[in-house]
Amino acid sequence: MWGIPSIPYGEEKFNMWGPVTSTLNWCEEDYVITSYCAEFINTFTNLIFLYVSLRGVWNCYKEQHDKVFLVAWLSFMVVGVGSFLFHATLWYSMQLVDELSMINTTLVMWFATFAHKKSTVFSWIFATLLVSILGVVASVYHYLGDPVFHQNVYTLLTVIVLVRSWYLLYTQVRTAAPEDYRNMQALIFMGLACLAAAFTLWNIDTVFCGELIGWRRWLGLPWGFFLEGHGHWHLLSGLGGYYYITYGLYLRYCLEKRQSEYELVWPSTFTSLPYVRKRRTPQVTNGNGAGATKKDL
Repeated sequence: MWGIPSIPYGEEKFNMWGPVTSTLNWCEEDYVITSYCAEFINTFTNLIFLYVSLRGVWNCYKEQHDKVFLVAWLSFMVVGVGSFLFHATLWYSMQLVDELSMINTTLVMWFATFAHKKSTVFSWIFATLLVSILGVVASVYHYLGDPVFHQNVYTLLTVIVLVRSWYLLYTQVRTAAPEDYRNMQALIFMGLACLAAAFTLWNIDTVFCGELIGWRRWLGLPWGFFLEGHGHWHLLSGLGGYYYITYGLYLRYCLEKRQSEYELVWPSTFTSLPYVRKRRTPQVTNGNGAGATKKDL
């Protein structure tokens, strides 16, 4: 023992949810905290998804944002619920809810990005295509049963929509609204930093699982919780997803040159979460849609 008061890890307890049917089982030891939750930290760190999603849903309702972003927040919430149930039970059915809702959220952002300013006919055709893609991915994934397939598809879809949104930001916002461009760059940086850190900790948790289990048992509870890398993945990817959807929302207003109506509010880069709201101060706009308060003028 290392000298600081701690509670020893116990042995695996009675399995309340039956046999493990998932194709993935992470590094956290199963049922060592309670019989009602297979992976305790991996389960409850998913509350970050529920928290940021509820913030997003309320913001959409209060500020009357485009409904596609409300759908994005609700889909992101399902990611958290599915992952919570997956890690609590280690059931394959809950694994599918978790992983396919990740694909679904990304496809919603595809619609928000690629169908913007398109005709109604195009939007309906594109939406049908995206639903078909989700169905094909779900069918193939269920047939293969290989998590690597899901990870590769999710990464590919995410990279494509990110590159498209960056292209729009660079070509249509950088010159027209430099201040908004800088703020959006900060959003991108924070989102990518969270995702990069999450991915790194996830891989450390996978590669050095045996060593980490030994260190956790040496530290005891609750200190061993801090070495649960997949739990950190949840916390950081939840924040990264929040930054990205918020970025997509404000990019929409920048592309529509409606910054005189809506503003990105971010009091502190590292101690607060950004959000988009209707402006509380009257604005006058320049020819590019970027606004300045009457006080600034």
